[in-house]
Amino acid sequence: MDVKGKHVKWVRLSLKGVNTGTKKKTTTDANGFFEFEDLDADDYVIVAKKKGYRQGKKTVEVEEGKEKEIKIKLYAKL
Repeated sequence: MDVKGKHVKWVRLSLKGVNTGTKKKTTTDANGFFEFEDLDADDYVIVAKKKGYRQGKKTVEVEEGKEKEIKIKLYAKL
């Protein structure tokens, strides 16, 4: 999402597990949504990048067998 709450499409995302070292990449869809599947319980750092925006970063705790919805805000570069 941008700071106005609008979804940002085609954002590149990378994920890294703090303890497991798991690494995955994906891209948001045309509606700004993304999904990482088959993750073990761990804390994960997600980095979001898109040209024209400052990098967004969020740490998320994932529990075994649970889904989690998160939002990452992206700020336009000035």
